[in-house]
Amino acid sequence: MASIPVTGPQSSFAVQGVSFQQLSHDEIISRLAAIVGSATDAIIGRDERGIINTWNPAATCIFGFSPEEMIGHSFLLLVPPELHAQEREIDERLRRGETVESYETQRIRKGGTRIDVSIAISAVRDPDGHFCGAALIIRDMGTMAREDAARARLAAIIDSSEDAIIAKDLNGVVTDWNTAAENMFGYTAQEIVGRSILTIIPPELQHEEPVILAKILAGSRIEHYETVRVNKSGKRIEVSLSLSPIRDVRGRIIGTSKIAREISERRRADTEHAMLAAIVESSEDAIISKNLDGIIMSWNSSAERLFGYKPEEIIGHSVMRLIPPELHYEEPEIIAKLRRGERIQHFETRRMHKDGHILDISLTVSPVKDSQGRIIGASKIVRDISDRKAAERALIEREKLAAAGRLAATLAHEVNNPLESITNLAYLLCENPSLDANAREYARLLMHEVQRAGEITRQTLGFYRESRVSGPVDLIDILDHVLRSRKSKFEKKRIDVVRQFSTLPRLNGLPGELRQVFENLLANATDAVGMGGHIRVRARTLAGSGHHRVAISVCDDGVGIAHERLRKIFDPFFTTKMWSGTGLGLWVTREILRKHGGTIRVRSTEGKGSVFTVTLPVPMKARREVVTKKAG
Repeated sequence: MASIPVTGPQSSFAVQGVSFQQLSHDEIISRLAAIVGSATDAIIGRDERGIINTWNPAATCIFGFSPEEMIGHSFLLLVPPELHAQEREIDERLRRGETVESYETQRIRKGGTRIDVSIAISAVRDPDGHFCGAALIIRDMGTMAREDAARARLAAIIDSSEDAIIAKDLNGVVTDWNTAAENMFGYTAQEIVGRSILTIIPPELQHEEPVILAKILAGSRIEHYETVRVNKSGKRIEVSLSLSPIRDVRGRIIGTSKIAREISERRRADTEHAMLAAIVESSEDAIISKNLDGIIMSWNSSAERLFGYKPEEIIGHSVMRLIPPELHYEEPEIIAKLRRGERIQHFETRRMHKDGHILDISLTVSPVKDSQGRIIGASKIVRDISDRKAAERALIEREKLAAAGRLAATLAHEVNNPLESITNLAYLLCENPSLDANAREYARLLMHEVQRAGEITRQTLGFYRESRVSGPVDLIDILDHVLRSRKSKFEKKRIDVVRQFSTLPRLNGLPGELRQVFENLLANATDAVGMGGHIRVRARTLAGSGHHRVAISVCDDGVGIAHERLRKIFDPFFTTKMWSGTGLGLWVTREILRKHGGTIRVRSTEGKGSVFTVTLPVPMKARREVVTKKAG
């Protein structure tokens, strides 16, 4: 450092290439004081005796001493004892007017610790050129090393970052460009540094740059701003930007640093996740996930509908809540298979609803893996197969009944022929005039029992005969036919029959089987009423949602049925007729109606009569007016 000449009121001099022209003495002193006060290096002045007379803030930072502690004291307080001679030699050289180059040495901090420093020293002379002291600029080499290390670490971090790190000046010109930026955008640092940042911004989004710059100049930081940029090949990339202002040592904003993270994969993953969540939520099957401890982690709407639990009632609880106690052994077996990475498909079992009733279900269970491929849980799809299982059980029962029916029909057919012969012989026996009174009574009883056995075989054959193809059926013809066939029996007991129907819709069915239904009901009604009783046959069309039904009621004012017997009235071989009933008529009636999609129900009061109501389905379009008409 050259010596600093100080002249009169209007001075002109240069220090390290900085010129001060035509300034007053006070102006020079003021400017020098500003420079000394703001310097980051320690600036220390000493007089010709080595006594310190200048001590700037940076000197306090480096050495720890305040100005009050150092001004007026020898500079040798900062010099290790073994270096005092060296410092005196340097002082002598300055006095002789020699130039002393910057040199590295050691100094002592407050407290006695030593630091490595770099010192630039210049002589201070009065206007006559006499030596009057020295000015020292001292830099802490440790601080420099730490700063260099910090810069090196920062450079390494920036270069190894998986995010693109870019710096640009206030004109939008790229000044720094790390390896990740090269990988993301395809430009090398040599290709992009010195070019405008607009190079990677799509034309329609270049309006963003002035807005971003305005926020940076206002000192704002922009975090996680999602936008689109374009790489060297023209491919658009979805990115998340975080931008910060870059400041110089005086705190002035001189540029922008930005971190760009590609989020195209995340966006795709988010979209896929949203689509998957929508599929899971809208699925008609229950979709449930659990961890390897069997704790439920997720629960969709269909699971709520199937099992009755709301998500907040079941998530976090054991899946055992859904498993009937007798099937708890299944869960450890399922978990063991999942741990082996196995998938369980269409495993049919039973599970339990919140209210306790049992559901037939089909389970498909798959292992859930984390990003490292480790199995962490299970996803299960649960399908309610209760209806299917019920249908399967019903089919099995029907097949059993059909097999039993075929056997019964075969037996009935084989028995029917000899029964006809026995019936004829019993009739001839009853008509034989040579029989005495006892023999005639026995013959009458024989005839009654043979007729009862014949009725059983006819009912059995009527129900179990092979079904023919159904076709259009006129219910009015069937009802009129049955009423006509029983007219003599009505007249014999002086029964008043009321016919309440006129026009009815046609339906599909087997006329013979439907005729048997109403023959059975009218036969029972005839047996139930006494002399002079009343029977009413009423038919009407009932409107329903999406279909219509015809209801036919057979009402009588006979003996009625006791309440405790009503629940057994349709069981096979159950009869309320002590001597003449077979117990098959109503059972056959119900089964025929089931085959036709119909139903039968009964209301009865003991001593007041009964009402049997049959319903049969008809097409919605077949609406007909029912007119009440008394049977003639």
